Amino acid sequence: MTSEFQNHWTEEHKSEFLENSYLEIGDTYNLEVSNPLSVSTKYKDVPQDIINLCMNENYLQFPTKHLLNMDLFPYQMSILKILWTKRLPMILAARGGAKTTMLAVYTILRALLNQGVKIVIAGAGLRQSGLVFEAMEQIWKNSPVLQDISGKNNPPRRSVLGYTWEVGTSKVTGIPIGTGEKIRGLRANVIICDEFGSINPNIFETVIRGFAAVNSMNTFEKVREAYQAEALKGLGVSLEEDHGLGMGGNQIIVSGTATYQFNHFYRYYQDYCNLIYNKGKIKDTGKDVDVSSYAVIRIPYDRLPQGLMDKTVLQQGEATMGPSIFKMEYGCVFAKDSEGFFPASVIYGTTCPLSLPNGEEISFISELIGDKNAQYVMGIDPAAERDNLAITIIKLGDSYRSHVYTWSANRRRFESDKKKNPKHYRGISDYNTFIIRKIHDLVTRFNIVRINLDSGGGGRSIIEGLKDPSKIDEGGFCVYDIDDEEVEDKAGLHIIKTIEFSNRNWYESAHFNLLKDLTTRRHVFPEYDAVGIETDRVLGVKPSLMKDSSEDILGEIEECKYQTTLIQEQTTPKGLKKWDLPKTKGVITEKISGQLKRDHFTSLLLANDAARDYLNCDEEEESYQSHGIALRNQASNINTQNSSMYKGRGMRKMKKSGYNKGNRSRKSRGNMGNSIGY
Repeated sequence: MTSEFQNHWTEEHKSEFLENSYLEIGDTYNLEVSNPLSVSTKYKDVPQDIINLCMNENYLQFPTKHLLNMDLFPYQMSILKILWTKRLPMILAARGGAKTTMLAVYTILRALLNQGVKIVIAGAGLRQSGLVFEAMEQIWKNSPVLQDISGKNNPPRRSVLGYTWEVGTSKVTGIPIGTGEKIRGLRANVIICDEFGSINPNIFETVIRGFAAVNSMNTFEKVREAYQAEALKGLGVSLEEDHGLGMGGNQIIVSGTATYQFNHFYRYYQDYCNLIYNKGKIKDTGKDVDVSSYAVIRIPYDRLPQGLMDKTVLQQGEATMGPSIFKMEYGCVFAKDSEGFFPASVIYGTTCPLSLPNGEEISFISELIGDKNAQYVMGIDPAAERDNLAITIIKLGDSYRSHVYTWSANRRRFESDKKKNPKHYRGISDYNTFIIRKIHDLVTRFNIVRINLDSGGGGRSIIEGLKDPSKIDEGGFCVYDIDDEEVEDKAGLHIIKTIEFSNRNWYESAHFNLLKDLTTRRHVFPEYDAVGIETDRVLGVKPSLMKDSSEDILGEIEECKYQTTLIQEQTTPKGLKKWDLPKTKGVITEKISGQLKRDHFTSLLLANDAARDYLNCDEEEESYQSHGIALRNQASNINTQNSSMYKGRGMRKMKKSGYNKGNRSRKSRGNMGNSIGY
């Protein structure tokens, strides 16, 4: 080949060989390929011939190129053909494998070429369904022909209730699934369920399948045709069923990234594969399924075209992810479990809704405002300058503790958000003041009875800020360190406990205690808050770092769970136990090492320890429990040092107190500091 290329091939031959090398079929110069447009035809038939060519499953590259202004790789053309011809396809693709782009290409072509079609793109949240729409919008912007067809001022866009795009008589809608109630009754010819592992399987079965169960194109005609077909069948005549898509019925597309095997996505994947391998026979039932409707497309990173995936990105993935996560994200492999100290099966097995061993059914959601009759604890990882500050809040309960809130921020995000939402930052000029105000806001919204704060990475600065009246909103109150004797007689809340991670006893027990509490379901994560997300969406809530939204807080909690699965138990050269992120391998650079974070996990670790410590105090020293109404109703009463109510320890001022007799434990002293009125 080398000698022929150099000595015998013409320049035209060489040029074509190189031009078509990406097809991976070798030398194409002598291949004879018929051109369907070169066939002589009557002039009046040319438009219809072009339409027929665009609709031909074997020539979908043609409309993609000339209508959408896009070139496709062979594997992408194969995906498009499968989507065009199969009623129940499933797509598993590596990150960066252009799965979302192909869904967008298919959606646009189907809407353009099958006029009257209704397409619904569904995700667990609006953000997920919006990814396909964002890809559609990008295609629209880069395609003058598409703009001319659909209208210069008619791009795929976001509306108040979701995403919409209408072209001719076709309509594409992007929706969050939510509880399923708002979307019940919608009808569609094509349903696209992206990131299927995040979609509630019960809603998928009871609601989403119903979208495609009823024909929504020319319904009256379809019903009449069905009766005609049944009548003809009685006479021994059969008609081929067609519902406008050219595939014999409506379509449901399932797509996403591989998950853990305990996720429902794996069960659906197994069902699809078993049906295909068994040629449609369902085990133990004797029933047959038309397997021609099914297809599974699995494209791991090592089967993608050369050059499509950035080698540095792949090396970064291997360096910053655990083996199981890398296999799921890039290898399209459903992992059995994570390899970390906190197994993924344990973490997701303690996520609502669930049943406790005692038979109790648990179902709760994240909270933006606390229950006035409940008590909460907070864990704060102040982090270093280049990391995120993270906060986790846990609601205390008798049989279990509820993880209701996680939030994070950093200086860069603060500066950016301040420019976008200046009205949210009145009176806040710097990042430090912003963090202090945020913590005060959370202490006011939740009845916080204990704050565990990492003393490193800026923790001391936060403590100083929380007791500085100039950093607090007018009418606010100071929050103090339990063990700060200089402020023990000051009015305010004495609820902060500083944690030294260098304390080996605390460090080791905190990790084992968290594992125990997750395993025994003493610490429970919330379920997906579909109602809260839908409410925010309808009300047009625009979240910022100062104004929380249900979807953002849920995302932060998911990040906390993800980080927890990454933590690994390690042993130092001195034989000490250590819990940290997996060691990076492959390309080792500061940039790659910095991609992994553990700030959300650390805030969880601190909050869980705060809950354990506080509840133990309640058991040992019941007489020192907090009394009074919820904090947010009392804030205005505790903002002056001269207030008549007891706010801090101050027991040194009572000469006959047990505090000065030396017979009170450190735990009971800390708990007494939680009192806000006797």
